[in-house]
Amino acid sequence: MLYCEKCKVTVRSKHDRCPLCQGELAGAYEENERIFPVVEAEKTPYPMIHRIIAFAAIAVCVICVAVNWIVTPHYRWSWYVVGATICTWIVVNVGIAKRKNLMKNTLWQLLIIEVLLAAWDGFLGWNRWWVNFFFPIGILLAFVVMLTITIVWKLSSPQYMIYLLAVNVTGCIPIILLLTRAVTTPLPSVICAAVSILSLAAFFIFQRRAVISEIHKKFHI
Repeated sequence: MLYCEKCKVTVRSKHDRCPLCQGELAGAYEENERIFPVVEAEKTPYPMIHRIIAFAAIAVCVICVAVNWIVTPHYRWSWYVVGATICTWIVVNVGIAKRKNLMKNTLWQLLIIEVLLAAWDGFLGWNRWWVNFFFPIGILLAFVVMLTITIVWKLSSPQYMIYLLAVNVTGCIPIILLLTRAVTTPLPSVICAAVSILSLAAFFIFQRRAVISEIHKKFHI
């Protein structure tokens, strides 16, 4: 290790003279000496949680299929349990993966749950319970959750603006569904659309600069 007698400091990098006083260095430079400390990777319990959840999901599926095969082989109810278990596994894993950003987590959960519910409605014969109830109610719940997070955590506009805008824009989709008569029970869709339009109007009237700024940042326009 190189050492400066005058400055009383050690020099770990390869120098002919002291970087401070330009004096001669004593000792010898060691090639294998580390200049920076070794930082160990942070260990978290979440990978193990993923494994536990995956094993529990597989166990539920296998047990239900086995019981169904033995007790009621004429009615394949276990396939519904398997489908529900897979959907739950997807939602939980996304929730864990996006845990650091609650606003983004809520938006992802809304998207995934709505897609899964739409798939279930189609699989069961398209009874329109998703488009009539779960789609507009899910958007309203996501909006309430995001608003609560914003108030409780006292988030600044860059932290919540784009997510609330995305939910409110999505909440305007029921207007199209109402106009095309895809909805047979209009009340939830009307409430969802009204809340979304009022929220968007409030943003553009009271926080116009923040809205425009966030749109410029996210979309580079």
